[in-house]
Amino acid sequence: MTPHEDLTTAWLASAVAFVRLDEPALPSDAVFEAIVDACAPFRRGMRYSVVPAVTLDTERGRVPDVSDLVPKHGENLDGYLSSMSERGEGWALTVTEPLFDHYALWALLRKRLSALWMEVGHPIMPVGTEVILADGHGVLPVAPVDETTMYFGLSGSTVIEIGDDAHPLDAGAVLVAPAGTRPRLASAAASMVARVRVLARGSAPIVELVDVLAANADALGDGAVAYRPWDDSDGELPGLLDTEPVLLAEEVADASVLERWQAVQWLGRVSSAGLEPPPSPREPEALDDDDVLALVTDVHIIPEPNSDRSLWGVNGQVFTVTGTIPGTVLDRLRAKPTATVEELCSYADGEDNGALPLLYRLYVIRAIDLVERRNA
Repeated sequence: MTPHEDLTTAWLASAVAFVRLDEPALPSDAVFEAIVDACAPFRRGMRYSVVPAVTLDTERGRVPDVSDLVPKHGENLDGYLSSMSERGEGWALTVTEPLFDHYALWALLRKRLSALWMEVGHPIMPVGTEVILADGHGVLPVAPVDETTMYFGLSGSTVIEIGDDAHPLDAGAVLVAPAGTRPRLASAAASMVARVRVLARGSAPIVELVDVLAANADALGDGAVAYRPWDDSDGELPGLLDTEPVLLAEEVADASVLERWQAVQWLGRVSSAGLEPPPSPREPEALDDDDVLALVTDVHIIPEPNSDRSLWGVNGQVFTVTGTIPGTVLDRLRAKPTATVEELCSYADGEDNGALPLLYRLYVIRAIDLVERRNA
């Protein structure tokens, strides 16, 4: 298969496409450390309905208890791959969403995906991520038919089977498989692959909206199930849907409420390239007037209509700001590489503008970094 020039042209090909990157999309050793952290709770026993999730498949099927088979702290990638392969059977360890607790890795993947989405459009549904360590043939099932998948080779050599075709994938290579192609990962040698999954099912936004309406109704209602008498004398329905939760759902479905919900969802996904869950906030640090800050992440903004409030989205986190000061502070951060806390928190006449709480929030969600403490 002839490689495409870049990820954008591969995506737009609307067919199975191959790209060769200058280097692997993520550093394999750092990703392995994230996998070790994700697997740590599973060494105490299986866990279900959690993120990150861990599964181990072999030629005999899914392993019910992975506690003795997942990597542990002190191991390295090559050592773990070698020890697992010595078991003498094909295997695949899949870790779902292992990066959100490792911001540097999450941001690297977000940056690459954001560049793609800026060209082809942002998915409105969440984008899933898995890292797969594997060795052997035909261990993993085919990808769902309603997902477009991208396979990023991070280490070793892998084969992606689509129908009767086999596509080699080594470190630095990317395979794009449109929905409906049902790719199947068949690792010919010990390898690490990142799989990005983009839902292509058109009904998915409707399902998400119904879940939102139901959640709001449950939160506001009394939770009671209605009981209605049977009366066949007039043949009329006895108000089956005239219950408090349903009426509250109708209230939630007001256009302005839905518009705000859509804005929050959209900002969260655009600012994270669709990667969910977003990374956890970091611990706050005390900020002094002479501390030097730098804007390191895009801030996405949607103004609220007929209001002095705006929604801001950063790294998948969305919050509301009020008034003109936040916009002024952001303009100052964007205008030059660095600025001191005092510069950001002062009016033109030197008076305090009250922006320090905003700076704390931007710091903990990693929109800004503390680059220098001049009084340290």
